[in-house]
Amino acid sequence: MKTLKVTCQGADLSSLDDLTELQGELKELSEENFQKLKNSLERFGFNFPFFVWRDGEKKLVLDGHQRLRTLKKMREDGWEIPQLPVAWIDAENYSDAKRRLLNAVSQYGEITKQGFHDFFVDTDFTWQDVVGDLRMPELDFGSFALEFSE
Repeated sequence: MKTLKVTCQGADLSSLDDLTELQGELKELSEENFQKLKNSLERFGFNFPFFVWRDGEKKLVLDGHQRLRTLKKMREDGWEIPQLPVAWIDAENYSDAKRRLLNAVSQYGEITKQGFHDFFVDTDFTWQDVVGDLRMPELDFGSFALEFSE
C-alpha cells in the first residue's frame, strides 16, 4: 500500500471523510487533468492545505475540490491517505462561504509566455515536468515547447 506524503502544515488536520464539497458541479475534472493531478500528488505529495469553512459540525471545502476528489479515487485504488492539513476560513453564512469560494477560484494574474520563460529558465526541472504535471490554459505549451526545452 502506498501512503500519500503530506508536505505542508495547516491550522488543523482533517480526514477525507470529514470534508464536504461546497462547489457542487461548478467545475469539472477531465480524465486527463485528473491524471495530471494524481501524478503531481504521487510525486510531490499534498502541498497545500484545504481551505475549509466550519458550519457547525460540517467542514465545507472552499478550495481544494479537485484534490479532494482525486484523493478519494486514490484511496479507492489502495492508497493510504493520512489526516490532511486544513486552513480555517471565516464566513458569516452559507452564501458568504460560497462567495469566498468564488474568490478562491478566481485567477486575477495572467501567466504570460515571457513571464513563464523567465520563471522556468533558472530551474533544474525539465519541460516534461511542466507539461506532464501542470495545466495552464492560458499557455499553449505545444507552440513553444522547443523554445523552452533548449
